[in-house]
Amino acid sequence: MKIGLQLPVFASEGAAIRDFAVAAEVNGFDSVWTGDHFVIPAVVNAPYPYAWRFSSDIDDLFPIRNFLEAVSLCGFVTGATSTLKMGVGIFVLPMRNPVAFAKELATLDLLSSGRILVGIGAGWLAEEFEALGLPFAERGERTDEYIAIMRALWGANQPVGFTGKYHSFKEVYCEPLPFTPGGPPIWAGGHTLAALRRCARLADGWHAIELSPDEFSSHNARLDQLLRSEGRAPEEVVRTVALRLRLSGDSIDEAVNLVDAYAERGCDLLVVLATPSRSVEENVIRAKRLRDALGDRYI
Repeated sequence: MKIGLQLPVFASEGAAIRDFAVAAEVNGFDSVWTGDHFVIPAVVNAPYPYAWRFSSDIDDLFPIRNFLEAVSLCGFVTGATSTLKMGVGIFVLPMRNPVAFAKELATLDLLSSGRILVGIGAGWLAEEFEALGLPFAERGERTDEYIAIMRALWGANQPVGFTGKYHSFKEVYCEPLPFTPGGPPIWAGGHTLAALRRCARLADGWHAIELSPDEFSSHNARLDQLLRSEGRAPEEVVRTVALRLRLSGDSIDEAVNLVDAYAERGCDLLVVLATPSRSVEENVIRAKRLRDALGDRYI
């Protein structure tokens, strides 16, 4: 299992984010991660699907509302590092034009020599779709179709056309191709059966958030079944989970035990979420503390 870190994007300072990424690379972490929001609505009625409880209070749901645009941030971080991977967990795919997005990701993948990890999902924040003037309904179907468009554009060194339910275009060139053959890996996010089915049909990985080890194991087993029903081997798909860890001096052993529990249940990459209430410097210190406690087991 590898260990990744969420970037402290709440800092909104280029130097601080660069220093955090460089520190993550120097300390042997696999990757750094960010999320994807264009705007945070002042009033949110849509239920948040990735936590034990839901609060409609905007300050509880989004205690920090600083979200740097994810594509731009990927370019900034990969340009400041040389081996560190940069992941987004997750891009809300139906909020983006699939042809333009395929071009952006192909460029990032090429210029970073294959260090982009593309988490995708259908999204949940209806008010954000409304602010962007985009339809919220049928977003799952749009996500599946947009993945097919991106794969088509990434996989052929010749003109590509597409006829879909939501997006169609005549033959075009979309070059240069990505550094990674077939394009950067796509990891499907979400815990619902629809999300797991999408992963089994279309994705290279599964990205979960804040599942307990036993919940992760249960979803993992279900994904294995779905992969086999699609004629795919379970080992074809990477399994990841993002969660918060208590990393203070008296809880570090508990954190290490929890990391081990995910590894034992088939997790390939564990992403440690940043703590917005702490400074960037404190988050760097906490990450180093975890690295020292884990030793070389997850490098």
